Amino acid sequence: MFLEVTVTDASEFETDLHVKGEALHGYRILEVGSPSVSNAIAT
Repeated sequence: MFLEVTVTDASEFETDLHVKGEALHGYRILEVGSPSVSNAIAT
């Protein structure tokens, strides 16, 4: 399983994370957008 974090605008202070899951080439991938990679992983 992989986690892909897309870094968004750092001036945004959103509390909700919207995670999208998909399977590509036999791998499961979770995609999320967040202003901070470390906070997205910790959440």
